[in-house]
Amino acid sequence: DFPDWEITTPLFDEIQIDLDGKRSLSIMTRGRAGDPAYIKSARFNGAPVKGFSIPSKDLLAGGRLEFELAAEPNKEWGK
Repeated sequence: DFPDWEITTPLFDEIQIDLDGKRSLSIMTRGRAGDPAYIKSARFNGAPVKGFSIPSKDLLAGGRLEFELAAEPNKEWGK
């Protein structure tokens, strides 16, 4: 088994990672208005990410990880 991946605010607006020629992982951000940028919410394949980590098996299966960013921290996210 692989460990879970801890997530934090991406440094980019969009990136696509080719996993094996058949699957890919897209990571997108919305709402970056400057620095600092905090995670307001996150979704993986349309489902809310409720914590600060995602299992490796999920990311390695491919899909779309979306971040909504804000200028102020969302203290409820990740609980």
